[in-house]
Amino acid sequence: MRRAALFVCIADLLIAIAGVHATLFGVSEPATSAMDEGAGVAILVLLALTALPSAILLWRRASAKWALGLALAFPGSILVLIALAAILVA
Repeated sequence: MRRAALFVCIADLLIAIAGVHATLFGVSEPATSAMDEGAGVAILVLLALTALPSAILLWRRASAKWALGLALAFPGSILVLIALAAILVA
């Protein structure tokens, strides 16, 4: 279970790097640039609230179940944010 949690933590970090790069440093339309920046900040906050504590739990060799749960919460919360943004824009 530790290996799975570690794999998901690394995947979360890669997803966050790609998302932040696309939203904060990518070329966006002037009308939606503030929303893109907000999405980038939201990704960083979600990473700090889910994947970072998961990595700390794994580093301290604490509960692997909690670490896996926290690591899996990151992609789930990203999906919720995307659905919320789609609802708000429509």
